[in-house]
Amino acid sequence: MMPSKPSNKYGVFAALFALVVIGLLIIQSSAGKPGTGPVNQAPIGWEIFSDTTRKISFNYPRELGTKYLHPMDWPPMVQILNTPISCTEAGTETSRAGETSLDSINGRQYCVTKVTEGAAGSIYTQYAYAFAKSGKVAILTFSLHFVQCQNYEDPQKTECITERNVFNIDQIIDQIAQTLKF
Repeated sequence: MMPSKPSNKYGVFAALFALVVIGLLIIQSSAGKPGTGPVNQAPIGWEIFSDTTRKISFNYPRELGTKYLHPMDWPPMVQILNTPISCTEAGTETSRAGETSLDSINGRQYCVTKVTEGAAGSIYTQYAYAFAKSGKVAILTFSLHFVQCQNYEDPQKTECITERNVFNIDQIIDQIAQTLKF
């Protein structure tokens, strides 16, 4: 009588289990990170903007998840130009024409113009993000209203300052830009 061979079913099961666990860890570690996942896929819960006349659509968040800064002119307005992209860096945010800079966001190039003005305890910043897409130039424009954090007493003052330091509109705009279709 021949001795029985040890069963390989436990080894196969252990290997498959390990692969599933590793796959889940990779998916979990990249979840929610900007620039991960399929291109043109919006984060869960985002709204769809659609202009059927101009045949433009994109996804955007209805809310920014902030307490002390608020979107204005939202969702962003879109302009499509049939020209090559060009970016002349110059100016300052508080000058009449604002500040224009060439920024890299998640490895993509944006020509960003910011114009900032203060009024009655608030700061308003107008933004224009221009980028190449499908052989054309797309420009997303909007404004944000920032309250003056110094108008608050603590703990709201510290909360406001922290929110301002942590908030990053670049990541949101990059995600919107990746869903833009025209």
